[in-house]
Amino acid sequence: MILTVRYPHVRELVSYYAKKLSDKLVLSILEKGLNSESEAEHFSHFIWKMLDVMAKDREEKNIVLGSIDNTSMGPDISYEVGVLMQEEGFDSIWERISDES
Repeated sequence: MILTVRYPHVRELVSYYAKKLSDKLVLSILEKGLNSESEAEHFSHFIWKMLDVMAKDREEKNIVLGSIDNTSMGPDISYEVGVLMQEEGFDSIWERISDES
């Protein structure tokens, strides 16, 4: 199981937004882990898209996992994704996509 190093709520948040955005690949990655560079790229892009949707949910006052504002979890998300990417050997992909976003 991925994204449970320090902040287990990150996994719940990523899962919620993967379902909301109908991203089956991210849901698969949450269960099976990262298996390729293309998955790491997709996951990295998804995380940044998710952060944008989180901000929109806050602006629209949508309740997500019991809270209207989950944007404060940004550092937790970054930490968990950074650890995952480093452990899987894809940290350069995460860094590149983060720099582009």
